[in-house]
This record gives sequence, structure tokens and C-alpha cells, in this order.
Amino acid sequence: MIIDNKADLDGLPADIIAAAAETAKTRGHEGKWVFTAHRPSKNPFLTYANNRKLRETIYKGYTMRGDNDNEFDNQAIASEMASLRYQRAQLLGYKTHAHYVLEERMAKTPEKVIHFLNDLLEKATPFAKKEFETLCAFAYKQDNIEELQKWDGAYYSEQLKKKLFDINDAQLKPYFK
Repeated sequence: MIIDNKADLDGLPADIIAAAAETAKTRGHEGKWVFTAHRPSKNPFLTYANNRKLRETIYKGYTMRGDNDNEFDNQAIASEMASLRYQRAQLLGYKTHAHYVLEERMAKTPEKVIHFLNDLLEKATPFAKKEFETLCAFAYKQDNIEELQKWDGAYYSEQLKKKLFDINDAQLKPYFK
């Protein structure tokens, strides 16, 4: 995503803006800012950018990066990979690819993984629901957001953390190189 209006950078830390300017420069867009679908670019944008519409754009660009019905679409490749993994597992005497890869790992079987995840889900869900309700109420109070979207979560979590604890990730950055 190329940004050419400095106002669209509102909320972003200076180091993130500088990195986006450098990315723009290396891509031939000097005087602008480029944010990519890569995590080091995308995540800070989703966390700090005040522009909700641009947060949505970068989020959707990231989640749809291989599913655009164009020359970069990799759905067929992903399907072929899954098929080949299944075939390899079958040839080696395993029920599925998951059975094959988990045998040498701590969980050992897909059934143990599913049991662990279901147990975690049961224990974490009440806390996650309460936290989400708090975040939704905060977003509504802050910006009249009636329905929190996926591109809003990191932003409002950061805003709430600032409000509750008077701290942000940028302040901690020097201590966690």
C-alpha cells in the first residue's frame, strides 16, 4: 500500500514512518510511504494507525494475498501441496499428513492436539469473551465503533493499554532489542 498523504500516518511511531519511507524510496516512490503485507510492516500499521479505512485495506491485503484470481493466486499450489503431503503420508503408512509430522513431536498424534486445543478453548473462552467485551465497549466509547472488526483489534488493544497502564509498545522497544 502506497501512502502519499502524511495525515494518513497519524498515530504511527516515527521509526515505523521512517521504515515505510525507506521502503517507498527503494521501490521508486520517494516522498511517499509504503506499507507491505509483511508482518514487520503490517503489524505496526494495524496497531498504531488511526485511519481505520487504511487499517482495513492493509488487513485485507494481507489475508487475501494469495487469493485474488490473478497471476499471483496460489490456491492451486496450496491444494497441490496438501494433496502431495497426504500422498506422502499414505505411502509411508500414516493415516494423514498430521499423523506423519506429529509422530516425532511432543504431541505425537492429532487426537492429542485436538484434545489439548479443546481443553484450552474451554478454559480460555470465558476470559477471552470478557476481554473482547471490554475492548468492544472501549472502541464504542472511544470512536463510536459499533462492531469491532479484525483490523481494529490490535489498534484498540493498544489504545486501551495506553489508557489503563499509561504505557505503549514503543516505550518498551529499547529494552527488548
